[in-house]
Amino acid sequence: MLKYIDIHTHEYYSTNEVISVYNIIIGQNQVNTEQNKYYSAGIHPWYLHSDNLELYFKYLSQEIEKNNIIAIGECGIDLLKSYLEISLQEKVFIRHVELSEQKEKPLIIHCVRAYDKIIYWHKKIRPKQNWIVHGIKPNEYVIYNLLNQGIKISFGKLVFIANDSRLHFIKKLSENDFFIESDEESYPFITQLYQKISEIRKQSIIDLQISQMNNFVETFKIKLE
Repeated sequence: MLKYIDIHTHEYYSTNEVISVYNIIIGQNQVNTEQNKYYSAGIHPWYLHSDNLELYFKYLSQEIEKNNIIAIGECGIDLLKSYLEISLQEKVFIRHVELSEQKEKPLIIHCVRAYDKIIYWHKKIRPKQNWIVHGIKPNEYVIYNLLNQGIKISFGKLVFIANDSRLHFIKKLSENDFFIESDEESYPFITQLYQKISEIRKQSIIDLQISQMNNFVETFKIKLE
């Protein structure tokens, strides 16, 4: 049965139409994970506190042992909203990268005005695991810089905000390069987003669903029933 893949959401919803990856923000929301659902877990840069980082990482290390936590993050670098020093944000980000490599799980990245730093660390570390910058602003130059480095991207609500004339490049992207996410939006936003992207790519929703499911299986090493 075809599904909508939603690789990053903060809204805990349940529907047979969607396979979602619910994000657990360590230190902010406590979730009793359900065996038949998928999750990511990480320390969001907005909520970094140097005095309890070790406690957060201890809890994170325990959480990611669960089989249905299929990704590390969201984590990353935010030059706009986080009040912490950039050096500390980068240190925390690198620790997430190390966990991603150790546990062989993809990394979900929150990045604001710091794409050059993400690209720098990807070049320096050369990770084996996939990195996915979530909620990407549809900026063709930035996106191709990330993709050329081997970093995947995920489109969210900003696709609706951007001028249509700036979205034409989306139809040229490889099916393996991008994901689709609802982030903080409620269901059925994800279905509306698929509709928008299918129109931009001049692709049927069914074909988009198939390609997203294949990308999900390959990237997250998931066997779908």
